Amino acid sequence: ARYLGSPARPGSSTGMAEAAAAPGGAAEGPSSRKRKAWDGPPPAAGDLGHAQFWWYRDPYGVDQGPHATTTMRNWFEAGYIPAVTPLAASYYGEVPSEMWLAAELWESPETEAFVLAEGAAAAPQLEAAAPDYIEAAEFESEKEGYVFKFDVYGLGYYKDEEASRPIEVTIDAIEAEKQEKLERNARARMQAFPKWDTISG
Repeated sequence: ARYLGSPARPGSSTGMAEAAAAPGGAAEGPSSRKRKAWDGPPPAAGDLGHAQFWWYRDPYGVDQGPHATTTMRNWFEAGYIPAVTPLAASYYGEVPSEMWLAAELWESPETEAFVLAEGAAAAPQLEAAAPDYIEAAEFESEKEGYVFKFDVYGLGYYKDEEASRPIEVTIDAIEAEKQEKLERNARARMQAFPKWDTISG
């Protein structure tokens, strides 16, 4: 899942809480592990206190993320992340290759899960993408990057696709432009000289 995307909270529309509570509803793999005496998180999990992002596996076996650590903490405190949820830290938004249960990552998940270490940087806030359509009953004023028109969503401001379309520059286009300039200059030189019949007359 992409970062600019916003997958449903675990346990909300995906039904994670209900599926996790049901027999067999938990994701496969880490959910079957029994907790042993605490001896620290798995080395492969990394430095959890400095993880800016996290991934989790939903009840359907789909990996969701990356989500900011602060977001995961809020979901965890709200009860949207059951104990059987496979988790993995992500330090740059990368997709993890292995996941673990909260009980395998923290000795006391209730107080330690998804808590950044002192001085650790939080995930950067990304700007929300501009909407494709802004509803408006009448033209109000010019909006940069938008055109006012009636289209599929009704009357309003639509993204100006022509303005936002990147300009493609290719070798062929450059060569064609050069050739056009040469021909234009040649025509201009020809027009600068008097015609033969004018001279002979």
